[in-house]
Amino acid sequence: MGALALTAILSAPGIAVGEEPIPDAATMLETLLEQDARLSRLIDRDSRLLELLNENPDMVTNMANWGPLHVRTWRALTDPWVIFGFGAQGLFMVRFVIQWVVSERKKRSYVPVIFWYFSIAGGVTMLIYAIHRRDPVFMVGQSLGLLIYTRNLVLIYRRKWAYEEVLAERAEKAGGLDMDYHAPASAAESSPV
Repeated sequence: MGALALTAILSAPGIAVGEEPIPDAATMLETLLEQDARLSRLIDRDSRLLELLNENPDMVTNMANWGPLHVRTWRALTDPWVIFGFGAQGLFMVRFVIQWVVSERKKRSYVPVIFWYFSIAGGVTMLIYAIHRRDPVFMVGQSLGLLIYTRNLVLIYRRKWAYEEVLAERAEKAGGLDMDYHAPASAAESSPV
């Protein structure tokens, strides 16, 4: 009785992803009941659960995607967009690895300029992925982050250019370029935290 009632009530059409159609909620629930004996026993014990699932097709979809990575099959992990998303996350993660390695070498917390470039590269690719997924929370978060990363680079380079300008003025006042004086690497290559 349960499967027939679900088929009648949950008639949501399937959605196609690539060539693999996503079944409607009724088909998903039938599959879940076949695969998970515990769910079948729960429904047998309490008919209100079946009524709840009948009234809420989204719950059935969420149950079907219960896996640790919220994917229906492991094959979904080979989807080009999922691979792109992992690559984007990898770019984003590398910035922290770089910052960690540089800080360890300097024996103090230190943010090299390349950190901000990896932040922008990771942020742009993550934003593309978020747009593909149509996730507004993710889109807004990445967009705001990109503004901050870009602003940090602007601040770093303004400081570097101002420093170079001061050096040029000093050299001009001294009657030529002082070849023995070089700008510290930290002014051009980093920003301390």
